[in-house]
Amino acid sequence: DGLMVAIKRSKPMDTKRGVHFTILREVNYMQEFKSPYILGLVEVFMTGDAVNMVLEHCPFDLKDVIYDKSLYIRTEDLKSYMRMMLEGIHECHRKFILHRDLKPANILIGANGELKLADFGFARSYSSPREMTNEVVTLAYRSPELLLGAKYYGAGVDMWAVGCIFAEMMIRHPLFPGTSDTDQLSRIFNVMGSPTDKAWPHHKLLPNYLEFEERSPLNLASVFSSADPGEHGIDLMAQMLVMNPNNRICAENALKHPYFSASPEASKPDALPKPANKIP
Repeated sequence: DGLMVAIKRSKPMDTKRGVHFTILREVNYMQEFKSPYILGLVEVFMTGDAVNMVLEHCPFDLKDVIYDKSLYIRTEDLKSYMRMMLEGIHECHRKFILHRDLKPANILIGANGELKLADFGFARSYSSPREMTNEVVTLAYRSPELLLGAKYYGAGVDMWAVGCIFAEMMIRHPLFPGTSDTDQLSRIFNVMGSPTDKAWPHHKLLPNYLEFEERSPLNLASVFSSADPGEHGIDLMAQMLVMNPNNRICAENALKHPYFSASPEASKPDALPKPANKIP
């Protein structure tokens, strides 16, 4: 029908086990979503021993935008990206599905400028408490509870990643560019301050807890002064990057934050910056 699509082809099947369960899970989750801000699954078909997911075609991703220094991300553009990202993650969490691998390279941008969450290979349902691996989410976007070995967690792991992406869009490099779990925690504490028993009760009981030198949080407004996100933008980011996951803002409340109703108004998707070499 002339529709431009992308095809994600799985690795060949294990002949003894059949279709790999992670592929089936990804297909199942993507069929549940009804949001323009989540990549659309058009069709699924088999070729030989592989599963093929036919997906909406997106010419570039958010990483292309962030790291194309010829592009200027305005305050109103940032607000538009954040709104669409939160709409997409709210749809996931409304269905009790964690993405667990949010990063700029997994946030695609359609030809019309709309942002779309993609790559649900690590996604899991959290509708009932269950033990899950903490070895998820790319290191720079991994939340403190995961770094400390938590096996039971919820929507907060995605919201921490969204906060990290929010910061990265402003400063054009990762906020916490760690090289190991320990280094990652150290970099987080250097900016956000080390956790206290009062702010995050029982965090010392987590399996990978490490004692760090006590550190005070930096003034985030000074960290992002060159990006000028405004007091509402700083406040929203700070609520996403709360150390205690139980106190971290959820996607639904983030969308109601004054940041989105304050001036300037968010850009329309088709007015957002596009990397020249990625436009078909």
